[in-house]
Amino acid sequence: MVNRLSLGPALTLGGVGGLILYLVNFYGFTALFPWFAMARNWISIFGHIVFGLAASGVYVAVRRHHAHEDMHGGASLRERKA
Repeated sequence: MVNRLSLGPALTLGGVGGLILYLVNFYGFTALFPWFAMARNWISIFGHIVFGLAASGVYVAVRRHHAHEDMHGGASLRERKA
């Protein structure tokens, strides 16, 4: 979903995605795993949001790195220095 977004919107979407993942994990799966209800707290919410931010941020960084390599003929930095 963050494929064509710039960093700011990608991070926003990642944070929202982490929050949705929290809701699915701690409210949806509670029917199968009742002990998940005990872990519903702000730390779990925060951890899921940070995960979403990190995942989307890394995706954007990797995408930019590959775009940069494509602009330079696909050669790595080590190959260009040699």
